Amino acid sequence: MKIFKVFLSFVFLLIITTTSLGKDEKNEISYEIKSLIEKVKTAPPEEKYKYMNQLKIIIRNLHAEDRKKIMKQIVKELKGNRKEKIHKKEIIKHKIKRKEKFQKFNERNMNKDRLRAIKRKIREKRMERRNH
Repeated sequence: MKIFKVFLSFVFLLIITTTSLGKDEKNEISYEIKSLIEKVKTAPPEEKYKYMNQLKIIIRNLHAEDRKKIMKQIVKELKGNRKEKIHKKEIIKHKIKRKEKFQKFNERNMNKDRLRAIKRKIREKRMERRNH
């Protein structure tokens, strides 16, 4: 979370400087940015700052309008990644709870089956005693 806050504050400072790029350069940069975002998502915490710094350098050289668009995209993707992880954790918790409930249900049914078998044996014994 600290890295994200530092990143946003640094990006805010970068918005002050502006330069324009050609269309070919924009396509190359957008590819670079996407690849760096993926690296940030997958990198271990001790290496994330390297990729964030590379992102900052690229963003610093963009035109103001492009910078705003890319910043929105970056924030959306990085926050979206966090939301996806939270969602996956919730799904896993739900599956575990469901499995536990199913196991309890099976145990209850097994206990009922055992009770039925015991009652059946008792009835059979009583019937045998009556018949003798």
